[in-house]
Amino acid sequence: MRHILVVDDDPTNRDILQKVLTKEGLFVDEAAGGESAMQMIKTNNYDLIFLDLMMPDISGYDILNYIRQECNSQVAVIIVSAFSDVQSRNRALLLGANDYITKPINIQLLLTSMRCFLNE
Repeated sequence: MRHILVVDDDPTNRDILQKVLTKEGLFVDEAAGGESAMQMIKTNNYDLIFLDLMMPDISGYDILNYIRQECNSQVAVIIVSAFSDVQSRNRALLLGANDYITKPINIQLLLTSMRCFLNE
């Protein structure tokens, strides 16, 4: 079973993704902030991470940089953010994000992107 991490400080967003991904037959962990996300990334082997950029403790950019630089991880990271500007998207992609989806979340787009990175 594929192991997914959803990182978002908004409980509604986490709940929506949890329900959608579980329905797809995936095992889903949730992190409400950057600190807990980084601890979970250290101790688990995720197949894919959905990552919000704007969180109160550690930004999604910093988490993404940690994943790519410190963990030397090839895990797929899909940014799910309210930021729709070109600068935010470019910064995330340059730091190593595999895809960038804006909120409100288009579930079909999210599932299509996920399946591409999970090779399903």
